[in-house]
Amino acid sequence: MSRTSAQTLIKAGLSKSFAYHVLNGARSIGLPLALWLHEQDGIRVGPLEGKAPSQIKALRAIYEPKAPDSVIRRRTERHG
Repeated sequence: MSRTSAQTLIKAGLSKSFAYHVLNGARSIGLPLALWLHEQDGIRVGPLEGKAPSQIKALRAIYEPKAPDSVIRRRTERHG
């Protein structure tokens, strides 16, 4: 599976600095945000990397996908 690019994460609503920190390993994405990104854009990042669809479905049954308001706001601004 190919790595997610910074541009993909930025387009999805993450700030530029946070996207680069995540990809460089300096910051991590929590499970609720990872599930939200997967649900919104099909991005498998952070704790979802390398997981099978059945594993993601099981996690989704336990955890509610959630993004911070700042991510939702940036996404709305970029997507119109």
